[in-house]
Amino acid sequence: MASHESRPALVARRGLAACGLLALGLAASGCLGVARLSDLPASANDVDFAAHDGPQTPARRELRDGRPGQSFVVQSLAPLDGAALAEHAADTLREAGYEVVRQESEAGVVLAERGLRMNEWGSVTGVYFRPQAQHWWILVDVRITQDVTGSWREDRARKLATTLCGRIGGCEGI
Repeated sequence: MASHESRPALVARRGLAACGLLALGLAASGCLGVARLSDLPASANDVDFAAHDGPQTPARRELRDGRPGQSFVVQSLAPLDGAALAEHAADTLREAGYEVVRQESEAGVVLAERGLRMNEWGSVTGVYFRPQAQHWWILVDVRITQDVTGSWREDRARKLATTLCGRIGGCEGI
């Protein structure tokens, strides 16, 4: 069946559709990179805790692919088991507005993500923990999807680690 739409109306409608696709493409390309859960290590066994400047100092870094991110390493002070640590880590992330998508105490990992906020398009965070003598090594790894305008300064990895350490009875390195 033939369309009864006039040629000028058809051209205008197609032009609007093309403009919409162009605008969507420009918005997507404005991001420095997209933070994905698949970019985070799968377990504590995949994390080199020693590469994060030790427990006394936050290790702020640009990630290998150029996306903004930060990490922070601490040692727990109070004795606790892996399941309790995983639950405290999950509660800390939920309190910060994240949705926990994976929590495995045996693998030493809690992974979470959150969407659009005032200063970011989204972020993913992994909390990794490994037993070491009488304490736990704990690494908080944050990766953020941001556009080229950036955001206000926030050491989210340290903030999350501080909250977690308050829940578990303290940490060395805060």
